[in-house]
Amino acid sequence: MPWIQIPDATIAFSGAARVISMNDVEPKLRQRILGRMIEGHGTMEDNCILEIRPTGHFMTYGVGVPLLDMRDPEKARGHAPVVP
Repeated sequence: MPWIQIPDATIAFSGAARVISMNDVEPKLRQRILGRMIEGHGTMEDNCILEIRPTGHFMTYGVGVPLLDMRDPEKARGHAPVVP
């Protein structure tokens, strides 16, 4: 229904990030994550992996909510604690 304006579902969170050089990633894991993506996208030294550890709460909008309820921000909002 293109005439009904409904925002996209989203998830937002805070956390701590660590930049990992591609050379420091286990080769088997690196291959599984990247596959052939690295081809044509620079060298291994031009790329990295971000490890993100979420903290606090995940804030959601429209996750697990019926499509038409997403028009109402009160019904569409949610949050869930980060469980270590």
